[in-house]
Amino acid sequence: MLSNFFHAYDTHTVTEYENTLSQQLKYHKLEDKINELYNQAKTQQWTDEVTRNYEKADQLMTESMLAAERRVSRKISTTYAWSPKLKAAVSAVHYWKLSLKRAHGQPVSDAILGKLQDEADIDSTQLPSPLYITEVVNFLRTACADLTTLQKHHLELRGNHLQELAEAKVLAQCPSLKSPEAAKKLEKSTARELHRIQYIEKKWQLFRKIIILWLQR
Repeated sequence: MLSNFFHAYDTHTVTEYENTLSQQLKYHKLEDKINELYNQAKTQQWTDEVTRNYEKADQLMTESMLAAERRVSRKISTTYAWSPKLKAAVSAVHYWKLSLKRAHGQPVSDAILGKLQDEADIDSTQLPSPLYITEVVNFLRTACADLTTLQKHHLELRGNHLQELAEAKVLAQCPSLKSPEAAKKLEKSTARELHRIQYIEKKWQLFRKIIILWLQR
């Protein structure tokens, strides 16, 4: 699944991403369009019109993926470019802040702590037991420092994430490129897909700015 590349930390986010993407694909009837293209390819009825339909379907797939991601990322940050690593770092800070509240005797939901722990990929078996307040404070300081560092490189992290997303899409379309012999072809195909994704994302960012300016009139 593409979402395995999209997000390896928060299963709740992955589920929401998959559901949103599924809705987008159904709305655009992409499954029917892809099946039709597949049948035309099998029967060697590939014409210029079919090529245009393929490009339209591929464009809709990319736009649907980005739309699903935007819905998830709105819950994370509007200041920094979204990436799984930055999302995990934010969750780690929240986790340790709530852990500190609990250490001071304030009520904190086990469900919320567990969710943040999963999002931050914190392995509880690696933590000291019991956790004293001084240790929680040290973990919180480290988490805040890590988050600050990642925020400084948020655009680079976003770029790496889109690179992984592009490669995931290429491999989903052509699994044979996983072989070592196809490494160069995979690299070129991924670069082309990355360029397409970045182009679509820039168009959406421009559209969002236009909407904001229009609302501020």
